[in-house]
Amino acid sequence: MVDTEEIYTEPDHFTRAITELGNKRPVVTTSAIFNENGVKIAEKGVAINSGMYERLMQHKLSQPIENSVSSVPTVNGEILKQTAEDLIRNTPFFGRLAREPGMRSALLDAVARVPLPAPIAFQATLSYELRRESFVHSVQAALIAAWLATTHTSLRFDVGMAATAALLHDLGMLHLDPILMQPEKSLSRAQRRQLYTHPLISTVLLKRHHEYPKEVIRAVEEHHEYLNGSGYPRNLAGDSISPLGRILGVAEVVSAMFGSDRVAPEMRLSVLLRMNKHRYDAALVDRIMQLLRPEQDAVEAMEL
Repeated sequence: MVDTEEIYTEPDHFTRAITELGNKRPVVTTSAIFNENGVKIAEKGVAINSGMYERLMQHKLSQPIENSVSSVPTVNGEILKQTAEDLIRNTPFFGRLAREPGMRSALLDAVARVPLPAPIAFQATLSYELRRESFVHSVQAALIAAWLATTHTSLRFDVGMAATAALLHDLGMLHLDPILMQPEKSLSRAQRRQLYTHPLISTVLLKRHHEYPKEVIRAVEEHHEYLNGSGYPRNLAGDSISPLGRILGVAEVVSAMFGSDRVAPEMRLSVLLRMNKHRYDAALVDRIMQLLRPEQDAVEAMEL
């Protein structure tokens, strides 16, 4: 079993990301930072940049550093909505997702209303500024999950929970080695173990805030679980995976196919889903398949 808390409390990568952001735009302490022995490390109002990295790394802090820093402007509902609108406008698949005006409005509203307490908003800002591909992936997942959660009997709250869980499902990746975000890199066994913990780390981060219902936190933990039990981090199977967790699992794999470097994403997604029916909820997969245009995708790929 991976010692999640041990990996999570290793602050190196996240602290480095914060100081890197501070070199790019102002990052300022919103309260004094203390180590676990009560010694003050930084005053309130101090700029955080790469010059502070070694000093911060010499101490175990009394509370998570994201609770004590901020960068303005920060990611908010308007930025989330604009990113979602750009996806709908520029990517045919997402355009079909929101073809009907009522659906478009509902999806954009769900994404824009995701609760973002200050520490979560700061981490989203880190992703937006330093790992834009990951940020866009999360907004893609939020659109897909909200769409999948929409039925004739769905409540707005249900759709909002789906958008929230999907938007924040990869929050834990910010606290791990950035090399894990590079699919072309060959990972060591230790790095793979880190990767497998990121759903658990995301849940640890979200549990600190009362804005997130238990269904959201559970789904975030389950977003890499498969119905046949071959997923991670807990190898759950069948009914052990929650309905919202199943939605996130499909939203994750669909959004992963639409990265900026992907060729013929709809064709590849169609093949992947048809070859892995045992992993995903059949009803959710059927809904996605109805949106795909793999033949046109293949023609466009050949023209590149």
